[in-house]
Amino acid sequence: MEAPNVTRVDYTLMDIADDGYLSLLDKDGQEKSDVKLPEGEEGDKIKAAFDNGDNLSVCVIAAMGEEAVVSFKNEK
Repeated sequence: MEAPNVTRVDYTLMDIADDGYLSLLDKDGQEKSDVKLPEGEEGDKIKAAFDNGDNLSVCVIAAMGEEAVVSFKNEK
């Protein structure tokens, strides 16, 4: 039985572009800008916290060629 290879990476949220893409920074200082802000309540919470000036960390899950933000936390 085959199973998908799933990875989980935490990134620092640097910016949210007008088109909904996130500017992320990994622990090695590499920038990533091809992940979209989630739709719905989770995306609204991330946007509100970012607009409030909070330093956020987002968790991105990748599987089968797709990536999505699944959670976030405030980095005080």
